[in-house]
Order: sequence, then C-alpha cells, then structure tokens
Amino acid sequence: MFSIGTNPQTLLSLLLSLLSPIANTWPSGTITEGMNCGLCSSYLAYSHNIPKIRGRVSHCSGCRPRNKDCAFVKKRCEKIRNKEIDFCYRCTDFPCNNLKGIVKGYKKYNYNIIDNSIFIKNSGLIEFIKKEITQYTCPVCGDIICIHNKKCYTCDKEKIC
Repeated sequence: MFSIGTNPQTLLSLLLSLLSPIANTWPSGTITEGMNCGLCSSYLAYSHNIPKIRGRVSHCSGCRPRNKDCAFVKKRCEKIRNKEIDFCYRCTDFPCNNLKGIVKGYKKYNYNIIDNSIFIKNSGLIEFIKKEITQYTCPVCGDIICIHNKKCYTCDKEKIC
C-alpha cells in the first residue's frame, strides 16, 4: 500500500536515527493522528524499565511497533482500521469527533493532536519530529521529557517509582 517514501513507520525510523541522539528510545511510527507516543508516561516507563505500579505506573510499547494502529483512534475509525488512510489529516472527515475528544483530554497537557496533524500536513514529518525533539528533550541528559508529568525518565527516575 505504501512506498518506502510514504510509509510513516519507515520514514519515522529513518528520521529519528538522523535527527536525534535519543532516537533509539522513541517508538517508530506512532504519529497517525498527531500523537507522539514517545512522550507518553506509559511508553517511557516501559522503555526505561521502570517497574509497573498498580494505579501509578503502567506500560505500553506503542501501537505501530506492535504492528498496530493508534489504539485511541483505531477503535472508532473504520478508515484507519481498514488502512484506507495513514494520517488522520488525509481523511475527508478531519478533524473528526473522535480526535476532538482526544484533544479535549490532552488540553491539560498543552498538547493538541489536531494542531500537530495540521503541522505535519503543512510542514512535513521531518519538521514535526524536529519540533518534538527540540521541545521535549531534557536539557540535562538529552533524554525525553514526558508530556504527562513533565519528568525526564532518566534524571527523575527515583521520583517516578
């Protein structure tokens, strides 16, 4: 369905390896709807081997690395489920009510997946990844800062557990 030039997972893996010293810690191809799973507390706990703590620390390896589409969107989106689109902004229904609901939940984190999708559409995936890396890289160690709790899972590991 996708050529190597448009496959988001292939592109993202390549881009991250070129753009970021922390590329190996970011999940590949998790930006279908404009959400970067590499910033999620569950993904960061998983990738940093922080033990699960019921009700406090959960684990997730990301959707596309498990050969899945976005769990938030796929359940409610037939076009993603049927692989008719690879980015939500390419949908004729964009932005749909499903995305608007996710945006409402992420407002408290100052993260807007509809704005991210529009940015990817207008500026491209490379520029989006550059922006994410610049915005969410720890100034102390260079690892990733979590969108949910604003902590670096390397520097602040003791505070997370």
